[in-house]
Amino acid sequence: MEYDASRIMTWISAALMRNVEDLGIVYDYGGVVVPRCLFDCIPLTKLKLQLPCVFRPVQNWFSNLKVLHLGKVEIQNDHATSNSHFIFNFPVLETLELRDCKWLKVRFLEVKAPALAELKVIHYSDLPEVENCYIKITGAKLLEIGFHCYFVENFDLSASLVFSAAIGYQSFRHDLHVIRKNGLQARLLLKGCSSLNHLQLSGDTVEAIAQSNQGTPLLKFNMLKRLEISTKCNSEAFLEFLHSTPYLQWIKLNVWMWNDYDYDLVESTPSCIVSHIKEVEFRGFKGEKPHVHLADFLLKNATELRKMTGLSRKKSDERRAEKNFWARLKGLVRDFDFEIGCSMKNMADFFES
Repeated sequence: MEYDASRIMTWISAALMRNVEDLGIVYDYGGVVVPRCLFDCIPLTKLKLQLPCVFRPVQNWFSNLKVLHLGKVEIQNDHATSNSHFIFNFPVLETLELRDCKWLKVRFLEVKAPALAELKVIHYSDLPEVENCYIKITGAKLLEIGFHCYFVENFDLSASLVFSAAIGYQSFRHDLHVIRKNGLQARLLLKGCSSLNHLQLSGDTVEAIAQSNQGTPLLKFNMLKRLEISTKCNSEAFLEFLHSTPYLQWIKLNVWMWNDYDYDLVESTPSCIVSHIKEVEFRGFKGEKPHVHLADFLLKNATELRKMTGLSRKKSDERRAEKNFWARLKGLVRDFDFEIGCSMKNMADFFES
């Protein structure tokens, strides 16, 4: 239901006058002017604002906020110049979520958030009319970050620690220029994630990173132990990415949508496969040609492999996988110290991270 925009402003002001600590507003219509008192409300510790409105930021705002979720908000600076460097201080902020937010005339932003543990950024459209904003997060110890759908901002996390990341970029257009641009943004993001021990990537993210290779190698993720590829991915791009994960021990691959075009001959074997990989799990394994090729490659080269599991979506897929691949390996189980299995999973389990 659409309300008078001034009434929304009155509601916000009335809530803040009563020293609320937790404020949540979801409103899909524009025209609302956020009252200035929202930014310096000392009692406020949790704010969830999904509201098409404009924030004109100042350096010291939300001083006691621990949770901040912004959706459809435009952060705008009317006096920005090309050399402007803005600093936001969030001394106690622990969780930050930005969903379809826009940055207008904000070229460079430094966010100082020493208590920040969780960062999530989601864009359901690529916002081509909005200038990219370069955002540097400093001093944070991020237990978890998530970036999904489209890349809009350029995030630099090199001045923070990141321990777990999920990057779910999706390529809805087969535009090589756009794919390479997003690949460069993914590289910038991952450049600041040297402390990762768990990483989940969409197949489109892996392929965009490979397409954006301009002679500069990816950072070596020496701490990374667990890697998940959540959607269809070209095997060449996947194996190229593995060259940056020398001590990887566990891989989960969603191969359900893979076809013959998604497997290429391997030119060089990543060191992690030769020396460190202990467990591999295939989701959506059907025993088709690209699935078998990749599994064969791992079995022949992963000397430390102890367990390989294939999980099928349907009973018919399970039978086909057993006939085409797993049955051939029964003799190998006696010679190698790893397990091979194939079991049907329902949809909820299949897509569970």
